[in-house]
Amino acid sequence: MEERILVISIDRDADITIKVGLDGPIIGRKGNLNAAVSLGLVDPTETDTNTIFEAIRIYDNYKALGKNVEVVTVVGDEIVGTISDEKIAKQLDSIIEKFKPTGVVIVTDGAEDEYILPIIQSRVPIISLSRVIMKQSENLESTYYLILDFMREIVSDTKLSRLVLGIPGLALILYMLLGPHSWRVIFGIAGFFLLIKGFQLESYFGKGYEEFKTSLNFFHCRKDIFLHIRSCNDTYRLGIDNGQGRSS
Repeated sequence: MEERILVISIDRDADITIKVGLDGPIIGRKGNLNAAVSLGLVDPTETDTNTIFEAIRIYDNYKALGKNVEVVTVVGDEIVGTISDEKIAKQLDSIIEKFKPTGVVIVTDGAEDEYILPIIQSRVPIISLSRVIMKQSENLESTYYLILDFMREIVSDTKLSRLVLGIPGLALILYMLLGPHSWRVIFGIAGFFLLIKGFQLESYFGKGYEEFKTSLNFFHCRKDIFLHIRSCNDTYRLGIDNGQGRSS
């Protein structure tokens, strides 16, 4: 019996129909290539585009080996579940009746499309499963740049760096010095900080700190004046003592 291979690309949620207006099944290399290009132009981030291209690549490899092969894309429905799977099942029946494959190669872009594997397996043997995974995920990339921007903001913003880096750093130092008992001190400091922030007491503590600094400066100033007066007094006494010594 001649081996007849069918390469099947799966679009379970019907992105091709919604975005391009094409319904399944899409049969043949030319039809799938046109569908992939059209979908890629409408939405360059759509993973189904890469799934179809991968199916075409596998088809070309089999063709180069001289195999009897065909490529097809089956399209479900935007209502994923029973409705989409019924549509795919009907398309599979018509394709299998027409091409009569001895085995199929399944190409998907994720676990969701693979829910229909039992439907396919009940009709024809599965030779291979190819899952197309994007090398660059939009969500991961966005998260990476958000974290990077946040870290840059922490470094540039003094207040934010004290909160995000300073407090954890202080907690680690306390843990190093005090061991397990440091948690009470750490929680106490954290509670004190949250109390100040929660009741917006920063201004009161700020005023108290400024008054304390002013008091210290005044004390140092008085001390400097006292020392200066004392130095002058000592100098004056020394001059008197020297004068009396000359007179005698």
